[in-house]
This record gives sequence, C-alpha cells and structure tokens, in this order.
Amino acid sequence: MKTLTINSIIRLFMVLLLPCLLVNCMKSDSGTTVLVPAVITQTPSAITDSSVSVGGFVTSDGGLAVFERGICIGKIQNPTIADRTVKGGSGTGSYTCSITGLDQGALYYARAYASNNGGTGYGNQVSFTTVLRMAPVVTTDSVSNIGQTTAIFYGDVTSEGTSVVTARGFCKYNVLCKSLCNQHYWYLIWP
Repeated sequence: MKTLTINSIIRLFMVLLLPCLLVNCMKSDSGTTVLVPAVITQTPSAITDSSVSVGGFVTSDGGLAVFERGICIGKIQNPTIADRTVKGGSGTGSYTCSITGLDQGALYYARAYASNNGGTGYGNQVSFTTVLRMAPVVTTDSVSNIGQTTAIFYGDVTSEGTSVVTARGFCKYNVLCKSLCNQHYWYLIWP
C-alpha cells in the first residue's frame, strides 16, 4: 500500500483543483462546469476633453447567459464593477459604450466586463488621456490716436490654445466688460 507524501498531495491538488481555480469556474446546480464570460477590451476612440468611446467583445458566455456587459473606468489601474461602470447591454458579441463626465487632461484606465450567474469576467486593461483644453494667449501691445470717442488698439494672439479662435477684438472697460472680459481689454470667443 502506497502512502501519500506531501509532494503527491500537491501534485494531486495541481492536477485536479488548480485548473478550475485559474479559470474561475464553478459547478452549476445541474453539475456542469460554469465559467465567467470571456471579454476583450477594444481600443478607446473619439477621445475629447470630457468623453471617450470604449468597446468590448464578449467572446464566450461561460455556459450561462450574460445578463450585463459594459466598461469599468477609473483613474487607478485595473478598474472593476465596484468602480464606475457604463453598461453596454447583455449577451455575447461586440458593444461600444460612450463615457461622459470625465476630467480634462486626466489619465484613465478602462476594462470591458461581462457578468453571468457564475461571476464577472474582465477584459484587458487599456488607458487613455483626455484632451487638455488650453485658452488662447493674447497680448495688448499699444494704443494710438486716442480721441474723445475713438482710439486704435493693437494686440496679438500669440497662441490659439487647443481650439480655433473664432473672434477677436477689444473690450471697452465698463460694466459689460467686467463680466465678458474678466476685467481685461482683450476678448476672444472660442468653444
């Protein structure tokens, strides 16, 4: 009769139990093995200063119907459904989520997820940085030909920032100018 050694017990554990633990499987009520869904995270697109589109692809339902799928997003790595999520429907296949309300110029991490009654499966992590909006840079150079009701002002737009300048000019200092120009003589309109 053979006695079990520590090495034999470890080998038995690795052969019988470890594979099941590594793929997050469990037994259903019918006795069949159930896996969590398998998901792939797609590359982020349409990145703006406050939004992004991220897609996922549920390649396998794990043996049970996928009742929820979507994108987990956060500023720390490996976000989960405990973090912010945007739902993208149910079932297998491809989906895209539009995520809004992001901070500008911030680094975010995202992962696709899918849930069935066996648990939640996560896709690979992707990262992106939202656009940082920069205001135009202007200078007021000089004023000449100052009259009682007229004057010639000179200025320069040294940088348009991150958007196209759609208007430029000078503000007359009065009550309207205080609110419109924040007490500066230049005003620019940009999106």
